[in-house]
Amino acid sequence: MEDRHLIALLAYDALKAAKKRTPEGIQRAVKQAAEILEAAREEERRSMEKRARESIEQEPGGLGGISG
Repeated sequence: MEDRHLIALLAYDALKAAKKRTPEGIQRAVKQAAEILEAAREEERRSMEKRARESIEQEPGGLGGISG
């Protein structure tokens, strides 16, 4: 997920919560924001791991070239 999309989602949730002006609404928006951030972090972590694996496999003598 791109940062600008994440920020837009978080801002939208915050505006909805502020409009309701209830502690429950604000708490729900904060919880949703935390869940969105955690999912984005996990997605980024997986993407970085995949790129690292692909990079290693493509290098001469990388993991793909190991022989016994």
